[in-house]
Amino acid sequence: MGSEGQTIEFFSRSKAYKDKLGAVNMTYYILMNVEYAGRGHCNVAGLWVNHALRVLGCLKSRGHTSLLIEPPHDEECVFSVESLVENAQLLGGGKPIHKDVLTPEDLCQDYCGPRRFINEEEDYNNHSTEMIDFSERAKHVKGKRTVVFWDALDCPFPLCFSSSPDVIFKKISKALFKRGFSRKISIWAYVEKDSELLVCKKTWAPKIYFLPGENNASSRRIRMLNDMLLLSRDSPPRYRDEASLILVSGQLKGDRPYITVFRLMESRHYYLVLVTPSKQPEDPNVWPGLLMDEAYHLLT
Repeated sequence: MGSEGQTIEFFSRSKAYKDKLGAVNMTYYILMNVEYAGRGHCNVAGLWVNHALRVLGCLKSRGHTSLLIEPPHDEECVFSVESLVENAQLLGGGKPIHKDVLTPEDLCQDYCGPRRFINEEEDYNNHSTEMIDFSERAKHVKGKRTVVFWDALDCPFPLCFSSSPDVIFKKISKALFKRGFSRKISIWAYVEKDSELLVCKKTWAPKIYFLPGENNASSRRIRMLNDMLLLSRDSPPRYRDEASLILVSGQLKGDRPYITVFRLMESRHYYLVLVTPSKQPEDPNVWPGLLMDEAYHLLT
């Protein structure tokens, strides 16, 4: 499965939950270890990681090799090279091919290939009708832009707008532009799993994407964190402060593991802004002006 010069990162449930950063689950460790492994060929192996299949799938679509290891139920678990090779399978099925030496073609992963840029002259807000959920590598965007991750369970949209994606997008983008942010805006909103806003294909023009949010706040913030990491890796800005990332949530303030990730994203030239839910009622006509006025740089 591996060869000289390769790294196989191995993750088990105990590694994730016995660490001092126990509030963060295994997906944090998987993504962060792959981050520091660089752009070369990297294998990720997981033992009993059914809850992390989504992240492994995301890495697979970005050119990484993801392996699942499930020892036979009727045999004692033996942590040996032979046992791991025997019980390993590729994500999606099939046995990994052992190679002592990798060819240049093996090392030329899709993630390292040429980026697909969105032309700046395109109408950014009408670029795609597909839902972007980070299961595949996101297209890189040139120039100044603003990306928003909005926890709509922790900070719900006004009821009068809750079924109108067009109005939600226009209200948020107008408030951001008035406060000096780029007109080129993408929004990812995490809503209830049974929300009517969750559709397979968008039927509206603006770039607002609705993703399923976990009812458990800890699970939801892990999902949001993973998506932010994937976006920052897929589409790093070229210059400092060229891109602003706005996080609307009351769940991520002051948590050490998340601050580590935010610093990594800032090193990629994202300017990070935190917006926390306001306790004051806000007139829907001016929403979300009050929220945005309370925003502050996340790492200050």
